[in-house]
Amino acid sequence: MLEESIRKIACEKGVPLEARPLVELERGRREGQGDWATNAAMQWARTFGEKPLDVARRIVSLLPENPLVERVEVAGPGFINFFLSRSWITGTVEHILECGPDFGRVNSGGGRRVQVEFVSANPTGPLHVGHGRGAAVGDICARILPFAGWEVAREYYINDAGLQMELPGRSTQSRNFEICGRSEEAPFPEDGYNGGFTSDCAPVV
Repeated sequence: MLEESIRKIACEKGVPLEARPLVELERGRREGQGDWATNAAMQWARTFGEKPLDVARRIVSLLPENPLVERVEVAGPGFINFFLSRSWITGTVEHILECGPDFGRVNSGGGRRVQVEFVSANPTGPLHVGHGRGAAVGDICARILPFAGWEVAREYYINDAGLQMELPGRSTQSRNFEICGRSEEAPFPEDGYNGGFTSDCAPVV
């Protein structure tokens, strides 16, 4: 609703919307400054050619009524503070308690199947922090989707066959023979893997 008010003012003044600054809301930092606040009026003041305080008042005057908002106030040089409806907050808390663990559950998936593949590390190299991030994100997605009505199958794709596995295997073998002084018995493959991990693995193979 905030953006809609700004859009109306922009249209009145013939300001192209693509030139608009980003409208942001942030939590009120101090008591009495509202549950949410924005400095949108100060961001738009120069574009509209008006004082921030006047822009803030104009924005507030165009805001439609909303059952979630109890009141809206203009403060300081042009801040707009939003105070949430206490009855709405109380009602929401009561609803959450009534729903218990099922609060927020939806059925957007409708029982359809979805496969979540995550981590699936490249077998030709060591694991790194990115794989750890993928494990966390993938696990989160695989847990959230059933809550939204999807039937989830998890997969860690083990790509351990074919040429891409043969080459690192032969590369590691060659490094191992090299350590043992028998490099002529296992020449390093022409397209072998020169990564440090082959040398690291060779002594323990």
